Amino acid sequence: MDDLIVSSPSSTSQENPTTTLQQKLQYILQSQQQKWSYAIFWLTSKDDNGRIFLVWGDGFFQGITKQKVPKSGSQSLRKKVVRGVQALIGENSDGYNPVVGEVTDMEWFYFMSLAQSFSLGDGVPGKSFSSGSLVWLTGENQLRFYNCERAKEAQIHGMQTMVCIPTSGGVLELGSDDIITENWNLVQQTPVEKKPPKKRGRKPSLCRDTPLNHVEAERQRREKLNHRFYALRSVVPNVSRMDKASLLSDAVSYINELKSKVEELEAKLHKNPKKIKIESADTLQDNQSAVTSVDETRPNSSSLSSFGSEIEVKIVGFDGMIRFQSDNANHPGARLMNAIRNLELHVHHASMSTVNDLMLQDIVVRVPDGLRSEDALKSALLTRLGQ
Repeated sequence: MDDLIVSSPSSTSQENPTTTLQQKLQYILQSQQQKWSYAIFWLTSKDDNGRIFLVWGDGFFQGITKQKVPKSGSQSLRKKVVRGVQALIGENSDGYNPVVGEVTDMEWFYFMSLAQSFSLGDGVPGKSFSSGSLVWLTGENQLRFYNCERAKEAQIHGMQTMVCIPTSGGVLELGSDDIITENWNLVQQTPVEKKPPKKRGRKPSLCRDTPLNHVEAERQRREKLNHRFYALRSVVPNVSRMDKASLLSDAVSYINELKSKVEELEAKLHKNPKKIKIESADTLQDNQSAVTSVDETRPNSSSLSSFGSEIEVKIVGFDGMIRFQSDNANHPGARLMNAIRNLELHVHHASMSTVNDLMLQDIVVRVPDGLRSEDALKSALLTRLGQ
């Protein structure tokens, strides 16, 4: 099967430019002193997304130097496939020789290349084109251990030398069943496409904006996190230290304490649903809190003392925490909000929860200058609530 020429389906016309490419491939092989078995030109193309890949452009099979018995026993299948490919691409030129004798492993490898394609960095042709450098593999070991399936397949099919030379329009691949050392005369016949070195200098403004955006986003994230810690510190009554870890630990302890109080109140409500036991506490010694307790039963009056209510006030810096515990009757939430509105207090945070007939309200407000003490704020709230 010497001097077998195989081209792409587009080469059926005699005026097609691929005929010139075939002649170039044939000339390259026949002008070399070494015996090359085949030449394939992998042509650059683009997919629907604009990505470059390599496809079969044209090829020329010159023959093998060593007559080897084919390794595969499926000769009938090989001949059938080869004849089908030749009929499909229309090999009717004067230089065409039909299939005679056995289809060697090298010929089979060459024919199977018709259906292959390579993305950049894939296979020996893809690696050569993406790097813009010559790839010359000689001997079974280099082919077998090269990180590429095509090189391994070539070695399995009896190839000893495989060369890929990048050009401006694709990659020239040569193969031989003989060991051929590097020949720069061959490389000079095919101009190698070398990628220009990257220029040093300032990056475009778009590249500079990206890290700046990350810095701004990180700054905003930290600022938001700090505001949340400020709000948390304003509602935690006892802060052991001012660092964030201690604040979180104190907040967890305070939440657990509140849960225990809620469970205790639920137990009391189950025992005596008609009367709420109010405990008085005087904490003026540590100057941290003031609690006013009212022990009353539940008459149908709108005064504060008739609600069986308890109000607790704590001042932390410019903020104050108000805790109002009362019967869930006659809209205690609205009454407390009206009192806060009348005092012109700015609300940072408010929460409301009910347990059976008991309502618990926690509100964090900004305290004006005239009410910066716990007694003053508590007294003003009691006055507004009792109206």
